[in-house]
Amino acid sequence: MAPWLCVAAGGALGALSRFSIGNLPYVTASPHLKTLLINVIGCMLIGISWAVFETWQVSRLWYNFVIAGFLGGFTTYSSFSLETMRLLSDGRVIESMVYVMFTVIGCLTACAIGLFATKYFIN
Repeated sequence: MAPWLCVAAGGALGALSRFSIGNLPYVTASPHLKTLLINVIGCMLIGISWAVFETWQVSRLWYNFVIAGFLGGFTTYSSFSLETMRLLSDGRVIESMVYVMFTVIGCLTACAIGLFATKYFIN
């Protein structure tokens, strides 16, 4: 049960952090730039976390709280980036390129299908 609670608590804090950063009164940038900022921060944090956790062999519960929970709630782009880096660090360059290509194209295509299909059936 503990891993589930760690992910849930971290996810709640990550989502609240994302919402808070996106709604800072002095951040007047467009929504796209706010999302970019959040994604870049999340990617930096997941890189730092992964390095620290592997170097210091931190408990799996902290991994669940920080990486799966907090950063998963903060930005899923950080998880995508970490998975790509893991493939590259394992020397799986072709697989990482295919993963990136299919993730970006697949997700954009799925979003477009969902958007247009829903608009079609609603109207």
